Amino acid sequence: MTTAAEAEFLLAHGTECVNGPGGSDASDATRAAGATDTSLAAMRVMLAEAAARHLPLVVANPDIVTVGGGGLLPMPGTLARWYREMGGEVLLMGKPAAVIYQRVMAMTGRVQLSRHAHTFSLRYFWKQHVA
Repeated sequence: MTTAAEAEFLLAHGTECVNGPGGSDASDATRAAGATDTSLAAMRVMLAEAAARHLPLVVANPDIVTVGGGGLLPMPGTLARWYREMGGEVLLMGKPAAVIYQRVMAMTGRVQLSRHAHTFSLRYFWKQHVA
């Protein structure tokens, strides 16, 4: 799958290329060979097509930007923001999504998040980008 017309859902874990279904890049040479470098502008077009089809976007790494090269580089959280603005359904599955912290709190027996950097980043992210 390399177009929204062929997809059942979208999975974002990077912002450099588009790829089809399959195993890991290391275990599936066909899938890895099928990766296509894709511009952010082309990704926006694909996101718009997927939003029109009401496909969910699962974001495995919802960071918005990262530092690299000589400035800030877009991350999958940027794609999530665009997709939500297009009316698409976004499912955040990595930090700083609440589901990650809720699971950790359940595993450790804590009732609420403590005051540390992740708490701040979760609350900030939620207010700025989700709520």
